[in-house]
Amino acid sequence: PSRYTSSHTKCVPHSIQVYMRVFCLVLAAFLLRAHGAFPTKQEVIENLKLANDYWIFRHRQTGDNRWNRAVYFEGLMALYEVYPDYTYYKYAESWAEDNSWSIRNPTDHADNQAAGQTYLDLHSYEPEDFKIEEIKQSVDDMVASSEADDWWWIDALQMAMPVFTRLGVLYNDTAYFDKMYDLYDHTKSIEGGRGLYSDNGFYTFGDYLWWRDQDFDPPRLSPNNKQVYWSRGNGWVIAALVRTLELLPKSDPHYDEYVETFKNMSMSLKDRITSSGFWSVNIDDPDHAKTMDSRYTDVPETSGTAFFTYAFAWGINNGHLTDGTYRPLVETAWNVMVNTSLQSNGRVGWVQGVGLRPGSSQPVRSDDTEDFGVGAFLLAGTQVLKMASGLRPKPTYSSDESNDALVFLRPSRSNPGYSGDVVIRFVVTPQADNMDGVVLFSASSQQGRTFSRASMLVRMSPSGTFDCRNGSLYASDANVSYSAGGSYDVRVVGALDTQTYDVFVASGGSPEVQIADNFLFRDTAPPAADIGKMAAVTPTGAYTLSNIRVNDAAAETPTVSPTVNPTATEAPTQLPSETQLPSASSTVGTESPSFVPSVGPTQFPTPYPTRFSQGGTMFPSQFPSAFNLKR
Repeated sequence: PSRYTSSHTKCVPHSIQVYMRVFCLVLAAFLLRAHGAFPTKQEVIENLKLANDYWIFRHRQTGDNRWNRAVYFEGLMALYEVYPDYTYYKYAESWAEDNSWSIRNPTDHADNQAAGQTYLDLHSYEPEDFKIEEIKQSVDDMVASSEADDWWWIDALQMAMPVFTRLGVLYNDTAYFDKMYDLYDHTKSIEGGRGLYSDNGFYTFGDYLWWRDQDFDPPRLSPNNKQVYWSRGNGWVIAALVRTLELLPKSDPHYDEYVETFKNMSMSLKDRITSSGFWSVNIDDPDHAKTMDSRYTDVPETSGTAFFTYAFAWGINNGHLTDGTYRPLVETAWNVMVNTSLQSNGRVGWVQGVGLRPGSSQPVRSDDTEDFGVGAFLLAGTQVLKMASGLRPKPTYSSDESNDALVFLRPSRSNPGYSGDVVIRFVVTPQADNMDGVVLFSASSQQGRTFSRASMLVRMSPSGTFDCRNGSLYASDANVSYSAGGSYDVRVVGALDTQTYDVFVASGGSPEVQIADNFLFRDTAPPAADIGKMAAVTPTGAYTLSNIRVNDAAAETPTVSPTVNPTATEAPTQLPSETQLPSASSTVGTESPSFVPSVGPTQFPTPYPTRFSQGGTMFPSQFPSAFNLKR
């Protein structure tokens, strides 16, 4: 092994290597000034919405459950967690339903298990066993097997490790964590006889990077006699570590090893950013693309760069990476992706297509996009958001006679609702007089949009006044009227120990008026151990909810939508699996909208599809306002 030396440090004295790394940091600082300052939370959300809403608009069919589409939905669910627009949740749920919550055969292939990440994330919001039955059985079979060589390529780590982690956490069963490590360690240290990690004991390169599979192990080199460290391949690995560590208990015996590998990879990657602010398709050889086409030197590539940005930002947010060292790189990479990859219409370009090496799907062009590239961009943005300044924007929820909305109030993934005394504040804006619009509050275990299962109900009644449910009937302790277009601040105070609640309403800066004093939870609702769901339901009329806060959280402003102007349609795409030879192909959903809007990303002209069929195709509706979905 000693005859293999790292190509980028070969014959370079240690002191020169130190100077080179310092130079890279200075270069990063220069790029930061060149590409703009760190964005605000408002700006990050606007760009994430721009990219995601464009993708949803251009993909009326939710798509199949192959790995490439599954990675998009990983990003979508991460976005939903920080910006809970119900449209996004319904789009993900529709994808799962359109694919029958299933995984492809063979079920032990990591690519086919990737969909399970989103199934498990959706299950965490609304637990129902059928949603995760197939993915659980698939992983359970692997846990029971003595084999540990299934993950022979590094992409597999990102596709499957987060599934094992989620199941282990859900069932409090360390057998999932133990099997995951066995499979991971085989990939890292054993696969091909020497492992795929450049510093696993057999190899001691000091690069702390990964070869895609054994075909790229030394002595194979790039056309410029450098190592072949594929950018997106290493992106898969570091994203797998992030998505594993964010849920894996720190008591796991291998937790520290995962952290060490994550930090070593980050240290190596920070010195390899190119002058463009992107990482090249071959991390060790920025000129690799040029050898394939002389027109392409230091070409942008979004997917690998997005994964590295995601990892660096997560590392800062969770105390694994130092802010002073890595923040300039996060700023630079995020800003160049926003300014270069993200087009004005919301298309995420400069994404290397499906493949298995730096030379796959070349040359990369500005219009090249992929579902997994959008997913990687969304993942990156959700972590950049947590580093950004300002208040986090919140979505507005719309309800009318054809559409309702559900808001999950859970404090965290492991805590689905608020117990004890809970205070919920929101702004309601009726769109009609004398309507019948109800805001429902339910336990996390209940269907949130079912009247009979809701514990607390606040209504804009047909008589033109606010009232609330008191046990078996609606009533009000004070007469507070509403009118179309008015905005009303509502405060609901629930007491879980007594199963009672109070409600206060204020309008136009006027003092609060209490309309419900010690009202009983609805008599048909089961006793509530917590409050975890809030729903907007409108038998007649329409209204919006905004600025929802729980337990006096800081008020935050709604997002201002940027402009979307989609252009040419996209034909169906034939994509080969990332883990197969280029000749193997698969078909993803039809992507050919028949009309093109020129409006904000979540406000579309009629006709615009507002529902999903069982086959996954959105069909036009005459509902003229927001992109709201209802099943």
